[in-house]
Amino acid sequence: MKMTRRNGSGFVTVVDVLNMIFGIIIIVCAVFLLVDMREYARMFFVVFAAGTAMNINMAIKYYNRNDMARMIALAVFALILIALAVFSLVTVWF
Repeated sequence: MKMTRRNGSGFVTVVDVLNMIFGIIIIVCAVFLLVDMREYARMFFVVFAAGTAMNINMAIKYYNRNDMARMIALAVFALILIALAVFSLVTVWF
């Protein structure tokens, strides 16, 4: 079967690579949090911020595909993660 390249596949590749990078960041930070939560408590902000970036990234991808239901769901979840990131920033750093 011959693989054909669709229009916009370069954008999809960039989105997938960015999601992989954000996922690795989340996993590494989660491991640090499992090791010692008190010492690495500032990592919560990084986890929530990377999760927000992943959701915004995927929302843009679904917006370009004209899949508005998924885009709205991801955007709402990104707003929740932003709130959690701000809350963790305020409680841990100040």
